[in-house]
Amino acid sequence: MADKTKNGYTSVKTNTDNGDRPATKRSTKIAVWSLLIFNVLLLVALLSLVIGWREYRKKSLTPHEQTICLNCTEMGLDGKEIPEEMAGKITRDTNGNSKEWVCCGYTSDVLNWMVTKAIQDRGTSIKSSIYPLISKECKKTTQAKPSAQVTGISVSGMEKEQTDVIQWNTTESSFMGEGITYKNGRLTIKQPGYYYIFSQIKLRNIPLSYSTSDVSASETLPNHWNHYIFHVSSENGKEQKILESSKSRCEMPSLGDETTSSFGAVFYLAENDEVFVNTSHPQYLAPCEEGNHFGLYMT
Repeated sequence: MADKTKNGYTSVKTNTDNGDRPATKRSTKIAVWSLLIFNVLLLVALLSLVIGWREYRKKSLTPHEQTICLNCTEMGLDGKEIPEEMAGKITRDTNGNSKEWVCCGYTSDVLNWMVTKAIQDRGTSIKSSIYPLISKECKKTTQAKPSAQVTGISVSGMEKEQTDVIQWNTTESSFMGEGITYKNGRLTIKQPGYYYIFSQIKLRNIPLSYSTSDVSASETLPNHWNHYIFHVSSENGKEQKILESSKSRCEMPSLGDETTSSFGAVFYLAENDEVFVNTSHPQYLAPCEEGNHFGLYMT
């Protein structure tokens, strides 16, 4: 509707439909809630997919024991009935059109049954490939390898021999197997091969023939003590130092102090080769059994 004003202009009155506003607000709310619900559902679906994928991946990565199928006769299952102890562990079925029975189960269950059956039926006609491993006809293939360890220094032996080669106490338990003998501080090899040779000695910074009160000045003590293992070739009798260790006097600052020297390594030894232990100052050895030993064993 138009009205004239004093200035000759025409004013136009616009009518606004206030009834449309509530409907617009409701539509907006419905759209917002729909989007919200849709996003929630989408999030739930995404979480479900993630959880499902993780469970699937976990199952796929979990190791599963393999199944093995063999002729029932080879398993020792000749009858049609599965033994009670194997019920639920091994299944039986015919092999296609043939009349042979095939037994299947987890590898561990099958092997456990075959071993048990083979032990129970020793001497029978079981054809299992693992039966010879436990058959009474099997022969022992492993033998004790040569080894020796002498423990404790023989002071009387060293005084008697008047040598720098360390003399050792020996007993029947010092040797295992065959192929190693002892004489005058030396171990002789009878069976060639690779041997781990080892030694340990305990040193005291005061000579055996002295007491602490007899040593008045530390200058009389050596600056260091050396520990050796020598090898004597059976071909030419040549002595060769193969291992060496050195201990400084600084490690034993007070009179009567003790220190331990030990080492070991693998060497090839021929038949009739000899090895022995030596030290630069044998008079400073502490002849106790728990701190001194010498030995070797075939690897």
